[in-house]
Amino acid sequence: MGSPSHGSLKAAEWAPLYKLYIPFLMLSQHLALYEHKSTNTQRNMGQSKELANELTKHTFHLISAINISTSWTVSMDDANTISEHWKKLHLSNQQLFAKQKSKPNHHFADHIPELFQCWGPEQASATWGYERLIGVFAKMPTNNKICTSINQINIFTLLKHMNSIRLDS
Repeated sequence: MGSPSHGSLKAAEWAPLYKLYIPFLMLSQHLALYEHKSTNTQRNMGQSKELANELTKHTFHLISAINISTSWTVSMDDANTISEHWKKLHLSNQQLFAKQKSKPNHHFADHIPELFQCWGPEQASATWGYERLIGVFAKMPTNNKICTSINQINIFTLLKHMNSIRLDS
């Protein structure tokens, strides 16, 4: 992470970043600002603290929304709570980042509470497992023989089924 050679972060890497690392980083930076003894005037320090407070609130609304949206169980209250966090996030976006345009993913996130009501938690309708499985199948050497790939899929399915039986008992 941190250099262009690492490429972009995947969704599975963003979640721990926002759930673990950024809250601790924000808290440590926020506390450091309050303890900072600088030659700045009190007025400038006050503005810096106000900005830090707004950024902290903004970040924690985002983190709260992420925590709810990635939980394994959701209720109607959770859908309402995530809506409230998202509304506050939009308002602070407009104040803090007025020149930035909203991204399509931001609009998609507006509909997460509706998706919860229709489909339940994100994990219930997630496709990452299937995408991963497609990746596994794509990497299997088939030598362009259809029969071989079908046998490999059957063997893979059988092994997974046997593994689930073993885990259940």
